[in-house]
Amino acid sequence: MQRVSISVNFQTRSVLHIGTGAVDETPEGEADIAAITIDQQGNPWIPGSTLKGALRAACDGAAKDLLFGTPHEMAQISAKAANTDTTSQSRPKTFRGLVTVTGATCATDKTLQISRTHIDPGTGVAEATKLFTTLYVEVGTKFQATFWLDGPIATGNADLTEFLTVLSEFATPEGREIGAGKADGLGRIAITGDVTIKRMHLTQRGYETVSEESKTLTPPTQSTQPETFVLECPGPYLVRDGTKPESAAPDAPQITTPLRNAATDAPRQIGTGISGALRARAAWLLALAEHREDATLSNTPKPCPTSSGPQDLSVLKRLFGDTGYRARLKLMVTHISCKKPPSFHPSVAIDPISQAPYEGALFKIEADHGVALNFTLTPWQPLDEDEDLLFQALCTDIRKNGLTLGAGTTKGFGWFQTPNTDLTTAEIKHHRPDPSAADTLLDRLPDERVTLPYRNMAVDLHRIGLPPQDITEAWRNSTLHDQPLNGGVSGWLDVTWCFETPMLIGDGKTPCAPQRIDGHAVLPGTTLRGNLRAIVAAATSARLTHVNPVADAILPAVTGPLQAQVQALLNSPIHSPAPDENFAPDFTEALFGYIRDRATDDTGPATHRRLHLKSRLSFGFATLTNNDDLRLRMTPYSLVMGGPNPSSNLYDQIARKTYPADTANPDRVRTRLTAHAANPEDNTVSTLKFLHPAANGLLQFRGRIRFHNVLPQELGALLWAVTWGGDPRRRHRIGHAKAFGAGKCFASGLHLHVQPNDTSTPVAAIPPETSLFGLQGHGIMPYLNAFTTYLSDGRLSGAQSFEELVSAARPEIGRHLRGQDVRYQTWEQLRDHAPEIRTANGGRLAAMLKP
Repeated sequence: MQRVSISVNFQTRSVLHIGTGAVDETPEGEADIAAITIDQQGNPWIPGSTLKGALRAACDGAAKDLLFGTPHEMAQISAKAANTDTTSQSRPKTFRGLVTVTGATCATDKTLQISRTHIDPGTGVAEATKLFTTLYVEVGTKFQATFWLDGPIATGNADLTEFLTVLSEFATPEGREIGAGKADGLGRIAITGDVTIKRMHLTQRGYETVSEESKTLTPPTQSTQPETFVLECPGPYLVRDGTKPESAAPDAPQITTPLRNAATDAPRQIGTGISGALRARAAWLLALAEHREDATLSNTPKPCPTSSGPQDLSVLKRLFGDTGYRARLKLMVTHISCKKPPSFHPSVAIDPISQAPYEGALFKIEADHGVALNFTLTPWQPLDEDEDLLFQALCTDIRKNGLTLGAGTTKGFGWFQTPNTDLTTAEIKHHRPDPSAADTLLDRLPDERVTLPYRNMAVDLHRIGLPPQDITEAWRNSTLHDQPLNGGVSGWLDVTWCFETPMLIGDGKTPCAPQRIDGHAVLPGTTLRGNLRAIVAAATSARLTHVNPVADAILPAVTGPLQAQVQALLNSPIHSPAPDENFAPDFTEALFGYIRDRATDDTGPATHRRLHLKSRLSFGFATLTNNDDLRLRMTPYSLVMGGPNPSSNLYDQIARKTYPADTANPDRVRTRLTAHAANPEDNTVSTLKFLHPAANGLLQFRGRIRFHNVLPQELGALLWAVTWGGDPRRRHRIGHAKAFGAGKCFASGLHLHVQPNDTSTPVAAIPPETSLFGLQGHGIMPYLNAFTTYLSDGRLSGAQSFEELVSAARPEIGRHLRGQDVRYQTWEQLRDHAPEIRTANGGRLAAMLKP
């Protein structure tokens, strides 16, 4: 009797999970952790059955059964498929193969936990109760395994040669997949070094080694060439690690840190996120082809063998897998790296009434940037014609439009693209306001005695702007994101944000400097999103969804007409509707997305969908294009900023707070900031470093806004907010110290690219639009007109709240509102003037100040 042992060293090339079917219990409310197989010492262990199954799958030809035997279930399947005689004498026999595997051991307990979730394709958000936490063996873990071949084997025997040929499938640098997530590139193990072959004979003393040799296995030639993708993410990229530093104080910002590879300090991308993004994109391409009645791409089901028997599977399920059926595409991440140091991005959720942060809504994100990502897609078996057509369409789409990965993709995080894909360039048009210009709303200006740098826009508590019926129906059917709307469009808008006065979007550090990525000042996507959402919300009379806590807190101290308003708002079915079957989002919520508080104990999927919706607009980071020497442009001011409070003093009405633009130039704003710094009147001091425009120049930030599956009036709402209704005289106010005139800017250099869901052709830009905004690409007027028609039909454009919104954006009106330069004013300063404030100008001006 002879025996050959083959000793092999494996190393994991990607994270590995070989489950036990059990879970490790966690504290109540947290997701259970899927456990892995371990040995008696508690170290990860690869069962022999797993290795043997992987080797059998890698073996072709008649040697498969000889080497690895016939498993019981395979013998039964063969009998059913090949025999009509069901007697035991005619059935194929289950027999043992020549190869015995004892399992693979390692000398470390190095593991990691990774959480993932399932995204609802219709709403774009995580499904309820679909958070999965899995324990993985870390990349680089070394395993040792021994294989035994028993039988009358002589030197050079064909059976040993055949087995080594199969084993060489694991000798490639990238290895071969075992365990869970094979189609996502998980569980790749590779042979490292030579294998040791010992030949033994059975003697009276047992098996004794006759000879020993080391052999280098030659990797096989790859039969199928993969599609290789080389992508880069210049901006921030975040895959959450789900932890919070234990030392964080209860009132400290909620810190989100990225999940990284401990050995390389590079971002960790295990492959499941890429597979999910690819699957969603392929599903959209199929839905778009069906919507256009394009027969090139077909999703017709075909019968396929699965673990539960033959089933009809669509082309999407065949390519990306289904329960009991392995995906025909195999993904492998071949490289990921990033630049150092990481970037930091604080953000805050703002109350529209007080313009102060919500309680506990201060966030700080640490993110990677300059991320280089390479991955391959390989069909591991020949594709059918319909599968290959979708595969090629998907590859073309990725190379053209890139891929969004990780968290925060609607806020500019994780925008991957092919290298050297730059934003478009366009001419900047600068229309300077005329300080002496008259306006029809000047008669509504407040009393001259009221010199507050604040102004509140009226709110209609009895009416909100609802989305078009098609949007509401798609929302109810959970198809807003994955089914093309009739008349809908997708595409992007490149914009240059031109700042005329000093500006600062802080990095959250002390002193507070502009946010930067790789040394370049940036305008964060969250800032742009918040600014434009506030404009659309005011224009369409959106719900005041977070008023209740504020109103509830101040109600005992409120008297007179305001008390009735607050009480009505607390009980309002319009602004605070229950998330029942009658609920529907308003216009702004349907476009920008929302997360609503759960006001019910129902945790079912239907309620979860009503409470969450992902935005169909995505806002990229805008980068300072005329960077020059950033250090020369930053000037620090030790300003005394009144600490914002989430509750507010409401004097005469519930209203949206805004900061009027005015005609102050950069020098005038600097004077205001300096005067304020020289006369502190509070104990809250912040050192802020503002970016200053060059003399007679502009700070120019260029970025991209993406829109997906929106109707013309919704795209019109975005364009209306960006261009202030196509009026180049109006201005945005963004960032710190808006009350001083800082952060005044306008949009120019627009480049609009529209891709209709149907086969229509977008209208090209026309000269009048070009002259106003330096517009290139497709025209904006058809979409602006669609939105203004929506406002008119809903009787929104003539409302007092709408008129006050557009008036606050006119610098000429802001100049009259301000009257004179003033600093932040505290409640103590205004206490004696409160009666005058309540009565001035019919009570339409109110101060929202710290108590």
